[in-house]
Amino acid sequence: MKKALAVLVIAALVGPAASPAQDGEALFKSRCSACHTAKKATTSARKLPQAERSAYLDKFVSKHSPAPVDEPQRKAIVDYLLGVTD
Repeated sequence: MKKALAVLVIAALVGPAASPAQDGEALFKSRCSACHTAKKATTSARKLPQAERSAYLDKFVSKHSPAPVDEPQRKAIVDYLLGVTD
């Protein structure tokens, strides 16, 4: 019982770990910025209607990432880039 309580207390103090997938800017910087600035990566997307930008950027990120990114990471990067296009 004491051990379980100690684990719960430690978990409460530490809090939920921030997932890299939740920080699109950090993911972009670590995976994309060697070749692209956010502005350059969104140049073509800005020319599209806003409703089409998400799909375009999702396709762009999935094809241009040097290492495979999972869906939550790709979504976080796309969300970050959508903020850059506004």
